[in-house]
Amino acid sequence: MKGHLLAFYRRESGQPLQSVLVAVALSGAGQGMLMALANLGAESAEFTAKRTALLVFYIVAMVLYLGGLRRALRAGFTASEHALERVRVRLSTRLLQADLAYVERHAGTGHFTPLQQDTRLVADAMTQALYGLQSLALFAVSSVYMAWKSPTTFGLVALVFVVVLPKLMRNYHRTTEEMRLSAEREGAFFGLFGDLVQGFKEVKLNRARSQAIQTGLAARARQAHGPRHKVNQRTVDDLQFSSGIFYVLLAVLVFVLPEISPTHHDKVEQTLSTVLFLMGPLTMFATTLPMLARAEAAVAGLYTLEAEIDAAAHGRAGGEGIDPDAPSAPVFERLGLHGVSFHYTDAAGEITFRSGPHEMEIHRGELVFIVGGNGSGKSTLLKLLTGLYAPLEGELRLDGATVDAGLRPTYRELFSIVFTDFHLFDRLYGLESVDPAEVQRWLTVMGLEHKTRFEDGRFTQTALSTGQRKRLAFIVAVLRDKPVCILDEVAADQDPGFRQRFYRELLPELRARGTTVIVVSHDDAYFDCADRLIRLQDGRIVA
Repeated sequence: MKGHLLAFYRRESGQPLQSVLVAVALSGAGQGMLMALANLGAESAEFTAKRTALLVFYIVAMVLYLGGLRRALRAGFTASEHALERVRVRLSTRLLQADLAYVERHAGTGHFTPLQQDTRLVADAMTQALYGLQSLALFAVSSVYMAWKSPTTFGLVALVFVVVLPKLMRNYHRTTEEMRLSAEREGAFFGLFGDLVQGFKEVKLNRARSQAIQTGLAARARQAHGPRHKVNQRTVDDLQFSSGIFYVLLAVLVFVLPEISPTHHDKVEQTLSTVLFLMGPLTMFATTLPMLARAEAAVAGLYTLEAEIDAAAHGRAGGEGIDPDAPSAPVFERLGLHGVSFHYTDAAGEITFRSGPHEMEIHRGELVFIVGGNGSGKSTLLKLLTGLYAPLEGELRLDGATVDAGLRPTYRELFSIVFTDFHLFDRLYGLESVDPAEVQRWLTVMGLEHKTRFEDGRFTQTALSTGQRKRLAFIVAVLRDKPVCILDEVAADQDPGFRQRFYRELLPELRARGTTVIVVSHDDAYFDCADRLIRLQDGRIVA
């Protein structure tokens, strides 16, 4: 195993690997002793004291082989599963601390594929690594026996090993680099595949777009397959090379050496069985290296992803730690943006959209509408107001005090929100103690009592129409009972009757409970329901 992979298991498993390596070595030594003792016992047909002693040592060697292998594999499985669990939990935790802009930039691009695929690959590589190390130990012990029985044969086997091992190791390093390249290209493939799934309706309705995406997927699949194809071909070549050179060695031992050295003729049978026995470990080692190279590339990909997430979690533009002891929601009288600006950039670093500078203040208990055309920057304004985006300029303030990165997690506890691109969880995470009767009451109020139920802490059905899903998301936001409730175009995709109830009854009811309500709306017929209107145009508050 190369340094990265071995360091990964040492760091992530939380268990000492020395005992595992010792057990593997003892298992390989025991298996090699079994072969040597069987050959020694076969030299004499009579059951003598020597053969009795050999039988005892054979049983000991068998216990050593089986016990060592069992200990190594069980400990290896435990270590790999602990490593897998630890990496997934740590990366998930750090992703929760990352900047929203980072997650939005990479969502649906296949960028987080290593967290799903590579962790399993790295964990499974532990088994292959153990068998590979056991093969090396077996090879070493068998070679000692061979050196004792036939130094000439040992010299030839050592020569084969010296020829084969450097070639296998060179290909190991090449395979590692090619698997990294393949992983990058697979990320591009899964990114486009994610676009296909997310935009399936649009793709289905346009033949030209469908064909273009199909062509793009095929091209990216071929690009990802190219390095893997080279790796697979090289693996076959390595197996043929290592097997072929051993068969050449057999030919030399059987047909050439007896002619050169007549004394070697009597040892052909035993040395031949030993050499044949050694073919298994060498083949195992040759097949293990490509698997380890894939795992090596996967480890590099995981640590690269972790470094990026760390940068997003602790960079100047919005990362912050999670403090479980922070207060759940501060009491406030006013909150707002003061000179706050933000902008989006493309891959070349060019600014594609500017938001701000904004001067805006929201008072406790208000019902505020934010209005403006599509693309005017309403969603960006909400992300700035809620602390999901860190201002590039200006300050986020709460009761006149600046909300810095360290205070943003506590500040965000003020809000429950339904975005236009909301995600609907089937469970009320963070509301495990909610009263099921209250949930059912809201399902009835929103006309969803026949569409879904709340049982065992989860909604039985979330695959609803767009309007119904928005109603369910509204229920979840209300149940969280935060001081500020933000509703981004929740009334869209609703029938006229429910829309009227939403503006004339539900919003006033929320305000009557003391909730500050901020609504993004295009329904100018109901603008009179608001205490204030905030109008946006081209990323700026204009009225």
